[in-house]
This record gives sequence, structure tokens and C-alpha cells, in this order.
Amino acid sequence: MADYQYDVAVLGGGPGGYVAAIKAAQNGKKVALVEKSFLGGTCLNIGCIPTKALLAAAEVLRSTKSARDFGVNVEGVSYDFGKMMARKERVVKQLRGGVEFLMKKNTITVYNGAGALTGTHAIGNGPDGPTVASTVALNLPNGLWVRGDGTVYVLDTGNAKVRRLDTNGLMTTLFTDSKGISNGRGLWVKDDERLIYYASNSNLRQWTPGGGTKTLNGNFNNLGNLIVSGTNIVATDRGANIVWLVNTNNGNSTVLFGNGGTNAVVDGTLAATNSLYDVRGIWQPPIGGYFLATGLGAQLLYVDTAGVVHMVVNGSSNAHAGDGNWFYHLPASAKFGQLRSVSMDRQGNLLIVENDVGFVRRIDFRRLTP
Repeated sequence: MADYQYDVAVLGGGPGGYVAAIKAAQNGKKVALVEKSFLGGTCLNIGCIPTKALLAAAEVLRSTKSARDFGVNVEGVSYDFGKMMARKERVVKQLRGGVEFLMKKNTITVYNGAGALTGTHAIGNGPDGPTVASTVALNLPNGLWVRGDGTVYVLDTGNAKVRRLDTNGLMTTLFTDSKGISNGRGLWVKDDERLIYYASNSNLRQWTPGGGTKTLNGNFNNLGNLIVSGTNIVATDRGANIVWLVNTNNGNSTVLFGNGGTNAVVDGTLAATNSLYDVRGIWQPPIGGYFLATGLGAQLLYVDTAGVVHMVVNGSSNAHAGDGNWFYHLPASAKFGQLRSVSMDRQGNLLIVENDVGFVRRIDFRRLTP
């Protein structure tokens, strides 16, 4: 893979990874998939599927023991846990084999191991000049911005640098902040790279090629993510439980959403009067309004153009449910764990990153027919 003989490299062979690899291959790309364990991911190998196989066996046992209630006499009912486990393994192996078959059918090369787009799996401070990204050591990379053409910008907080990862796999440092970057996550880069905004704990910082770095506003609590909307920056303050509107000309900030509290969100009320507990993620869709993602609140929210907040998906710490279902199915049930960010791809699908249970989730866009 070091010779770049593939058009697309997918890291991880779970439901998201192998489906992405198949789609890319079906669109004429030469694809490699890297998986450190078994194809199929957690659900197939050690999660949902094996659990359901054992539950099915337990249900057979329960039904058999209750057969007398239906007029069926069954004597000497017992179970063999070893055979239950063996059947479970057969089910998993069969389904995993199906994924392996799809990889071969679509001529996807599968590598057993761990992969990386950038970084060396060891803390360091890699070269600043154009260098193969997988050989560039990073230190606490904690923020990303992706340009429309696929160029990725990395907030390398431990080295106080913003780096660019080009689509050819080379990484270059754009600048180093001499004041350091503390606990930063938010990052926004103008397409021509002549203006960059980024978060550093309580400071909203700015960089330009001619002016270097400066603090635009240093009076926040603990900033999360940020976006640019018109002539303003919209930034989440996870420490204050508030979303701020920041004037890019003078740095002045005003409260946009949130009352600073930690109570539950009241669906259908004004976002300015609600508690946005540990709000971190923010994204503005083309229709207007804002998507918000809360950490300790574990909720995906939408604030419409009238400033009214709506619950999109509910959650709680360590929750994970709802894969394959309509996002609003059983709206009160917890489907997400603590959230870190929300964004939207070019097809209009929502991408949500969870922290505590380690998932990246997608809500597919479906156009309504008139």
C-alpha cells in the first residue's frame, strides 16, 4: 500500500467499512480494505448476531419447557451449552463468509492489520514539509476540517500545528501557533487557505498568512466545534453549555442558543431558553437552522430558522441502538452515546461521532417525492 496502487483504502471491515468498499469498487475504483480482526465488525462477530443466536437457543428451551401448557408432553428436557456455543459459531462463520465472498466478488483486496491515513501510532512531531502522511508523527490530533475536494486539515494540538493532508497522501504543516493549542477541537479552513479559525480551550484563535496567529476572543469557557455562517462564527462552548455567535470583524460574542443549564431539552421550545448540556457539535444544513450534538446530554438536536429546538435522536451514556431503523423509530429510546460532532456529507447524509462507545453513525438522506 505504500506504493499507492489503490484508488480507495478503507480502514475497518464493519458494516460501514465493507459497504463503502463495495460501493467504491462498483464505481470502478481499485479498493483495499484494512481490518485488524474479522470482517463484519462488532455486531456480526461478538455483538448482535452471536447474542441473538444464543437467545434463540434459550427461547427454544423455554418453549419446550412450557410445552405441557399447550398439551404437548416432553420429558427430560435439558440443554448442552457447548452445542449452543457451537451453533452460535456456525452462524457467525456463515455470515462472515458472506462478507468475505462479497470482497472477492468485487475484487477488493483485504489486508489483515491496522491502517492509518496519517500518524505513526506513536507520539511525536513529524516533518513540516510535504511528507507521506502515514510517516508523520502527531501529538494529540483533536480536530478536523474536510474541504469539498477531499483535502483534510488536522488540528495537531500537542504540536500546536495545523497540518494539511492532500488527496495524494502527502502532509504539510500550514503554521505553528507559538502560544500553543490547548484542548482544541474546533477547526475551520477557508478553501483558499488564507483564513483559518480554531479553538484552543477558552480562546477562539485566527490565522492568516500575512498576520499570523491572534486571539479573536479569549472569554469562553471550553470551546467545542465551530463553523462559519456568513460574517459570523458559530461556536459551541461545552464548558458553558452555550452556543455563541461571534463577529469575525471585532470578536464580540452574543449568546445564540442555550441558558447555561444542564436540564433536559424541552422539545418544541426556544433553543435560547433550553439547557444544552455539554454541547459540542454544530453543523448548518443548506435549508438553514443548525444541527447540535451534546456530549453529556447525548442528544442530536435541530434548531430551526425560528430558533425552536427539536429532538432528532435521543441518547444516554454508553447507549447504542437503532442501526438499520428509521431514525425517528421509538423517539424516546436512547440510540446514541455521548456525542462529539455532527456534520453532513455532499449527499446530505448526517455523520455523527460518538465518544464513549466508539462509533461513527450515519443518518441517510432520503428525498421526499412530491
